[in-house]
Amino acid sequence: INFPVEKLAVQAKQAGMLVVVDGAHGLLAQEVDFKSLSSVDIYLSNGHKWLCCPRGVAIQYCANEELRETILRQPAVVSHGVDDGYLSRFIWDGCRDYSAELAAPVALDFWEKAHPPSIRAWMKAKLIDAITLIAEKWHPSFSGDVHSWCPNVTLVPVEMHSPMALVRLPPPLCGSKESPRTSTDAKGVQDHLYKNFIEAPIKCINGVLYVRISCHVYNELEEYDRLADAILKLT
Repeated sequence: INFPVEKLAVQAKQAGMLVVVDGAHGLLAQEVDFKSLSSVDIYLSNGHKWLCCPRGVAIQYCANEELRETILRQPAVVSHGVDDGYLSRFIWDGCRDYSAELAAPVALDFWEKAHPPSIRAWMKAKLIDAITLIAEKWHPSFSGDVHSWCPNVTLVPVEMHSPMALVRLPPPLCGSKESPRTSTDAKGVQDHLYKNFIEAPIKCINGVLYVRISCHVYNELEEYDRLADAILKLT
């Protein structure tokens, strides 16, 4: 879900809060401009998700010099770089394997040539196609009108989605206010998917089960078709 991060951060700062953003799915999937997040104190994100960098690549952004020398003064793992400034204390942290970091520029060059805005537009369009395909099998009464998807098909309106979405499972499997589901039910569905060689998280929100789908450049609609059919076996 695309949250208005800066607007929320402004309100938090007015209440005297420290604002730390867990932007695990931010890089590439969303247009992240640190200069526009002036009320965010610390922004964290992973590189191994949408950027397709090796595991171990991550970003910690903090423009506030005072915070760098107070709460960020000492990493969990320290080494000989701990007294040489903000960047050094987080880079030189023991016997790190730097292969992932050294490979990151190649991934960044690839995406830069591919034109990130075009990539995001493509992923969002494919996501809508995937939701439509799933809705036709699970919620046929609402599949043709994206404006009726929330809350019948998706948890939030489609315009709030990044290349990910929570799609409501078919009734009665999804549960309802009268017959709520639990996290245990969610795990049972997710285990069923895993046994069918499908990796997709199942979330229980207010007693209703949703599947979280993601759409990257390598995904094909056939994969979402397999997902839809696998879930139908449980109904």
